Amino acid sequence: MLPVIRGTAWLTARLAALPKVQAVAWHPARTWSGPQYFRDSVVRWVDGGAFPGLGLTALAPTPEGGLQSEGLTLFTGQELRLEPGLMTDRASGARLALRLLHWLVENGKLDRQVRLNGPSGAPLLLAPSANRRFVDAWQA
Repeated sequence: MLPVIRGTAWLTARLAALPKVQAVAWHPARTWSGPQYFRDSVVRWVDGGAFPGLGLTALAPTPEGGLQSEGLTLFTGQELRLEPGLMTDRASGARLALRLLHWLVENGKLDRQVRLNGPSGAPLLLAPSANRRFVDAWQA
């Protein structure tokens, strides 16, 4: 399924270059992007770069103070939830979430607990939720 979605994003990026396009709406994430931003980030991804987590997914704060993705389900069948303890502020949480979104898109649906090193080298744990709709991330 990922090749089809990647192809759809690529085609959308190409269409965004048409005259008078003012924005690109990516409905699974409920995002709007400027055409140049969408085009550049998607083409970079298709050419082997990082997944464009801001545009093809979105991040929203949780009531507990963490972050949760929206739109990742299209790529992996699951959404990402960052526990508040992983973030010193929302910006650091967003940077970490973008790295984890890329990892999840590259590795697919998570069906078991995984241990990864975070940006600072501190270990992180990722695990599917009980209903398997989410991937929960927290400090190991």
